[in-house]
Amino acid sequence: MNEGRKLKDVVADLIRRGLGLDDTARALSPRKNPSDVPLFPIDADAPASRMTVGEVIAVEQQSLLGEET
Repeated sequence: MNEGRKLKDVVADLIRRGLGLDDTARALSPRKNPSDVPLFPIDADAPASRMTVGEVIAVEQQSLLGEET
């Protein structure tokens, strides 16, 4: 399962896949912002970039409700 890879590398790869990044973007390592949280580069035209604040909040609430069930 781990293919001899570190857990953080496996998780980073899964996040990249979830973000729908192409192979070029997947080759880039995540960057860290000042709070030490990894940042993954995404396409400038990603769906979230076109969503209103209300839509983003609705998606978050839907996600949280899904975790409770």
